[in-house]
Amino acid sequence: MSISNSILKSLNMEDKNVIFNENFVENRKIKGKKVLVYKGYLKNNYEYCPVCGCINDNSILKNGTRKSLIKIPKVSELISYLELTKQKYKCNMCNKRFIAKTNIVEYRCRISNNTKYSVINYVKDILLK
Repeated sequence: MSISNSILKSLNMEDKNVIFNENFVENRKIKGKKVLVYKGYLKNNYEYCPVCGCINDNSILKNGTRKSLIKIPKVSELISYLELTKQKYKCNMCNKRFIAKTNIVEYRCRISNNTKYSVINYVKDILLK
């Protein structure tokens, strides 16, 4: 099992397109609080353009990256984030740009789906008591 798979399992995430390197976690101060930041890289191998649908015969090119700081559930009672560097792409057929997608977080959202589910379960437990 690779280090990326182990980290994804420990964070309860399932996207195989997220890659973690050796120095994947660091302590930082964000808004005056000590937090854990996991650093990952997201890239997809597109077989076709999601905008125009043309088949990728070297028409989809890498076009930079974008970093996102995503709130994830606490790890060892420390506030935790996933700093995800997402690969950007450009289709030469339709001249549209798009970014790698993941099921960890919704498009243009900064809160992971796991965090949303944790909040829902916490509220559910409070209401059922």
